[in-house]
Amino acid sequence: MMFSALSRRLWLAFVCLLLSTTSALAAPFVSGFSPNSGPPGTQVTLLGSGFRPNAAAPIVQFGTAIATLISASQTRIVAVVPDAATTGPVTVTVPGGGGQHTTTAYYFLPPRIQDFGIKILGDIGGNLVFEKPVVFTPGAALTIVGANFFVPNFPFLLVKVGPIPVSARVAAETQIQATLPALLETGFVSVHTQVGGVTNTTDYLYGPPRISKFTPKAAAGDSIEIVGVNFMVKSANQIDVKLGGVTATQVEVKSNTNLIAVVPSNALSGRVTVSVPGGTFITTTNFTVLPTIASFTPNTGPAGTVVTINGSGLSGTTQVKFGSTSATLFINMSQLQVTAVVPGSPLTGPITLVTTSGTNTSVVLFYGAPRVDNFTPSSGGPGTTITLNGVNFTGATQVQLNGAPVPNFAVVNNQQITLAVPADGTSGKLKVIAPGGTNESAASFLVRGPEPAISSFSPESGGPGTTVLIRGFNLQTATNVSFNGLAALFTVVQQTNLQATVPVSATTGPIRVATPNGVSESINDFTIGTTADVRIIFAGNPNPAVAFGPLVYNIQAFNNGPLVAQNTVIEFNIPPGLALIEVTGPFEPEINGQKLTYNRGSLSPGSVFLAGVRVNAGTPTNAVAFGRILTSTADSNPDNNSRFATNQVTLPQLQIESVEALEVLLSWPSAAGSIYQLKSAPQLNAPFTPMAGQPVDDGARLLMPLSATNALRLFRLELLGQ
Repeated sequence: MMFSALSRRLWLAFVCLLLSTTSALAAPFVSGFSPNSGPPGTQVTLLGSGFRPNAAAPIVQFGTAIATLISASQTRIVAVVPDAATTGPVTVTVPGGGGQHTTTAYYFLPPRIQDFGIKILGDIGGNLVFEKPVVFTPGAALTIVGANFFVPNFPFLLVKVGPIPVSARVAAETQIQATLPALLETGFVSVHTQVGGVTNTTDYLYGPPRISKFTPKAAAGDSIEIVGVNFMVKSANQIDVKLGGVTATQVEVKSNTNLIAVVPSNALSGRVTVSVPGGTFITTTNFTVLPTIASFTPNTGPAGTVVTINGSGLSGTTQVKFGSTSATLFINMSQLQVTAVVPGSPLTGPITLVTTSGTNTSVVLFYGAPRVDNFTPSSGGPGTTITLNGVNFTGATQVQLNGAPVPNFAVVNNQQITLAVPADGTSGKLKVIAPGGTNESAASFLVRGPEPAISSFSPESGGPGTTVLIRGFNLQTATNVSFNGLAALFTVVQQTNLQATVPVSATTGPIRVATPNGVSESINDFTIGTTADVRIIFAGNPNPAVAFGPLVYNIQAFNNGPLVAQNTVIEFNIPPGLALIEVTGPFEPEINGQKLTYNRGSLSPGSVFLAGVRVNAGTPTNAVAFGRILTSTADSNPDNNSRFATNQVTLPQLQIESVEALEVLLSWPSAAGSIYQLKSAPQLNAPFTPMAGQPVDDGARLLMPLSATNALRLFRLELLGQ
C-alpha cells in the first residue's frame, strides 16, 4: 500500500514526537525510605519517582542482595529486606536502560555472626575456617566473622561470651577482633551494635571445667550431684564423667555449674573426672562407692558352699551374712566381687554385705535347704487343714502327700506351711519342694474317712431314760455317744440317724458322737429336766399410799428352768377404785378394764420379765392387787405362780410438834407433796390460804418449821386445785 504525502508527514511527526518523549523520561530517584533499620524480613517503603513499574518491575537491592517486592508504583515501592542484606545504601534499578539510583543514606541491619574462633585453619573461597570446638584460652584473640558489624557514626559495640562482656573492636565490616579475659565461663558468643544484637547458638565458646564439690558417697544406680563450672555442652557425647575411672552411663547437665550423674553398676571408688570440649578436670579427693549386691551364684546350697557375690563398692568387706547367720570365711576379690562360704544350717533370707563404707542387703534371697520338723494334726479326713512346721519354706513350689501334689497349700512364713487334705488324698509322708531343695517328714499323716457331723436332735430336753433321735452325717460307724461327757446307750438307725438314751446322772450340755474317723459335738445343749419353774413377784409403792396420789407396781417374772417356759402369759389385776395412769417396760399389755395381760411367749431359763404399772390411788381403802404367770410347760413349783399385794390408801396426816421453846414443826408424808398443799387460817370461819415458803423433804416427810411466837393459827392439807 502506498502512503499519501500527508500520511507520511503525520507518521514522521508521530515518530519524532515519540522519540522526543522517550528520551525525555527521567531516571529513577529515591527521595527517602522508612524504616531505616531492621532485620531481614522487614518491609521497607521507598518513596521517589521514575520507578515505572508498568514497563518492568524495578529491582531493589540492600547492599548486593536483591529484595522481594510487595508492591510498586511510579512513586512508591514496598520491598522486603532479604536474608543476605548488609548495612549500606539502597539501590533501585529500572530494567531496560531505565537507569539506577543509589541512596546516600544507609539502611542499617543488626549484626550477623557466621562463625568465630581463636585459631584460623585457613581460608576457603573467601571464608575463614576455624578450629572446632572453640576452647577458651586467657588472652587469646577471638575472631568473629559475619556482617553488619560497622554502623557509621555509631561506634557502640558489645561482645559477650554468655553473660560476660569481653574487650572487642570492629576490624572490618565483616570481622570483629576480641580479646578473651583471664576468667570466662562456657557460653554462646553474642554481638550487639546500635542497631541490635545477635547470639550464635550453633556452638559454645568452651572454658576449662572445674569441680568444686560432689556427692562423696553413693551406691550403684544412685544419682550424684557434681558442682563446678563450664559443664555446658551442645550434645551429650561431648561430656564424659568418670567415677574411679569408670564412665557414668547417664549424665544430665542441669546448668553450666551443675550436673547429675548416675553411678554405673561397675563403678569403682576413686577420683571424679569431668571431660568436656574445654578440657578435663580431675578431683584431688575420692568418690566412694557404697556397697551394692547386683547378683550372686549359686542361690542355694548347704553349709560349705562357696558363693560368688557380684556388685560394686565391695572393697573393704568386713562381714557377710546369709539371712541372720554370719559367714565365718569370705575373701574380698575386688571392688566388684566377694566370695563367701555358706555357714552351718543357713536360713533362707537375703545376703547382707558390710564394708567399711556401708551395708547393703540383696533383693534376691539365698535359699537354705527345707526341713520338715513336725505337723499337726496327725490324722484327718479330706479338707482337714494340716500345719507343717520346720524351716526354709519360703518360695516352696510344691507340697506332696504320699507322693501326690497337694493342690491347696500356703506358705505362711519361712517356718510354716498350711495345706488342705485333698479329696483323693491317701495316708503317707508329707514332702516340701522349695528352691533350696526337698525334704520329707519322718512321720506319716493318716487320712481318715469322712468325719461325723451332728446337725440336730429331738427332743431338745428330757430326763434320764428319754430317747433322743440324733440326726447328722457319717454316723453309721459311731463307737460312742455321750451327754455332756457321760456315755449313753445308743443304736445306729442309719447313716444319718442315731437313737440314744439319756443316762442316769446326766447333766445339761452338748451331745457328742465319736467314730473312728473323728468326733462331732452338737452346737446346742441337751437340757436335762422335764419342767420349768416360773414365779411372779410384785409390790405397790408407797405403802401406805396417799389418797388420790400415785401408786406404782413393779412386776417381775422369772424362769428358773431347766426347761424353756412355753406360751408364757403374765396377768395383773389393778385393785378396784384405782385408775391406770401408764405402763412402763419393753412390752405392751392387752388392757381389758382393770386387767393387764402380757403375752410373753417363750421364757428361757434364767431370763426375767419386767414391767411397771402406775395407777391413781383414789379414796382411802385397802387396795388388793393380784397377779400371776401362766405357761403350757409343766411347772415344778406352781405355788409361786401367783401373788396378792395389799396396799393401804389413807389421807395424809398433818402433825405438829414442838422443837424448841420458840419453834414448832409441821410435817406430813412426802408422797402427798405433789398433790396436796399446806394452807392456814387465823380462825375457823376465816378462809384458808396457802402457806408461804417451801417445806424441806427428808425422804419420808415434808417439814415446815414455824415460830411459836406467832398468833394462833389453824392448818390443814388440801388437794391441789380445790
